[in-house]
Parts: sequence; C-alpha cells; structure tokens
Amino acid sequence: VGTPTGIRSDAKLLTELYPVGITTITWNVSDANANAAVAVTQTVTVSDNVSPTVLTQDITVGLDPNGNVSITADQINHGSSDACGIASVIVSPTNFDCTNVGPNTVILTVTDVHGNVSTATAIVTVNSLSINTITRNLDTLTADEAGATTYQWMTYNGAIYANIPNETNQSLSVKAAGSYAVDITKNGCTQRSVVFDMTTLGNAAFEFKSNLSVYPNPFNDDISITIDSNAKVEIYTILGETIYAKKINSGTTQLDLGNHASGMYLIKATNENNQSKMVKVIKK
Repeated sequence: VGTPTGIRSDAKLLTELYPVGITTITWNVSDANANAAVAVTQTVTVSDNVSPTVLTQDITVGLDPNGNVSITADQINHGSSDACGIASVIVSPTNFDCTNVGPNTVILTVTDVHGNVSTATAIVTVNSLSINTITRNLDTLTADEAGATTYQWMTYNGAIYANIPNETNQSLSVKAAGSYAVDITKNGCTQRSVVFDMTTLGNAAFEFKSNLSVYPNPFNDDISITIDSNAKVEIYTILGETIYAKKINSGTTQLDLGNHASGMYLIKATNENNQSKMVKVIKK
C-alpha cells in the first residue's frame, strides 16, 4: 500500500494552519498495482473560544458651553486586540453633564468576529472649569477662572462654608484674615474653588485698632482686660484648648482663672470690625 494523500477543501497544504470553522480533507491511497481505495472524507473543525484582550486609558474632558460632553470608544480604547479580528468596540456611558463633574467609571466592551466578548473599565474625569484656583494680590483675591456666569465668595472655618452677602464678582476685597473660597458657575455648572488661606493682611486699614490692655502679667488667679470697644474674648491653653469664649463690653472686665493650671495662655480679642489681636500671658 502506498502513502495516503489528502486534499483540503480550501486547497491549502495539509501542514498549513487551519482556519476557524470546518475544513474537509479527502484522503486516498493506492496499492502497488495502482488499485485505488475508496476515498475517505475527514472533517476538521476549529473553534475560537478566546476572548479579546481589552486595553483602556483614562481621559479628562471638559464640558461645552451648554454643560455637556460626549466621548467615543476610540478615546478609551488603548490598543485592544484579538487574534481573529475585532468586530466592534463600544463604550458606555458616552454622555456627561454637570451632574458628572469629577471621576466617572465607563465600560469598554470589545467583541471579536466570532462573538467572544471582553470588557474593561476606565475613568473619565469631567471638568466644568479649566481653572479652580484663587490668586492673591495684596488683600484682593481673584478667581483664576474668567468669564463665568456668576461668582459667589464665601468664608470657610474648616467645616462650614458661609456665603458673603453681595460678593459676586470675580475678585474679593478681603476685610479679615481667614480662609476663603468661591463658587463659580460656568458652562451651566457650578464648581467650588480650592480654599485659599489668608493668614495675614497687608493693608494697615485692617490692623487691630482698638486699645487693648491685659494685666497683671504674670498673674495669680485674676486677670483684667481693658478695651475701648465691644469684643469677643477667647482664651486658649498653649495646646490650643479653649477655656474661655465670651463677648465683653468696652471697659474693664475681670476674669477669674484660679481653677486653671499655671503656665502660658493666649488671649485673643476680636473687635466689631473683625480685627483681632493675640496676647500671651503667664499664670503663676
């Protein structure tokens, strides 16, 4: 018997790779006298069960003047591949508005030509403002984002933001040291700036102008505070604990600190113009 021979239905060599799907091979063989056997057909089935490899990238986008932005799968796709070929690449969601300002998770779905599916996530960061910082020039703060629809300046005490009445321009003339921020409305969205700390003021008009005397210093139990305007007085330990906080009238107020330990204390007086002064005292 001779060597069997086979002919593929796709006319390729028997040793070449077989495509996904069905390929038939017709086999035949002859004996030494050239008598041929009955041909036999072999079926070779190749299946693609391998899912695509999905690669994504994070992106940042800005809202348009109407407060909307859309993305495409091409912006998220970062070289996804499949050995047999990709049929479709879809990202969801694709549309964002003011409610989506900040990071958003999207899903990229890749389907190959044989229906295998893979997914991966990416982060789309939506910015409503190009700039959300504040610049200081002397005692004037200015929102770096120009051309907004509205501005609303506010103070910040470390926990609560409080709007400053009638301060709705791009710049704020600061009247007291503290922390400030501004709500900026642009492209249909409102975004809050970073907090800017004004620890000092450069304009002498904001300096503490009330006459303040604290005596005796050092003191034993009682200490007197004399001021020529109504003021709020706060007394702190050197560790920052508040041991006294009350409003006093102009004149002389005597305080009894006999129940407190010896050591250094800080007395802060804030007048009605929100100007403050700190005095160090020693309790014997």
